[in-house]
Amino acid sequence: MVTETLRCTICRLNYISTSQTVLNQLDLPHWTLFGVILTYKYACDIRVIRLLRERTLGNSPTRLARQLKENHGEEWLHHLAHYME
Repeated sequence: MVTETLRCTICRLNYISTSQTVLNQLDLPHWTLFGVILTYKYACDIRVIRLLRERTLGNSPTRLARQLKENHGEEWLHHLAHYME
């Protein structure tokens, strides 16, 4: 996962912008802008979690992978169109 690294000017420590140390300083509306669920070792996009909920309805893992590829392609095209404006 790629993210920004923030440096504290007082203590000179580096922090990842999506770390709990940084997120705990935000209020709830700003915290919800980060669409990632973080654990100690892993990170997962909240949209993938929502797709996994639908997985329990009898849908195959292949369908989930296909849906993720489709969603990623649509989002990439949206960003590309916005960039080209």
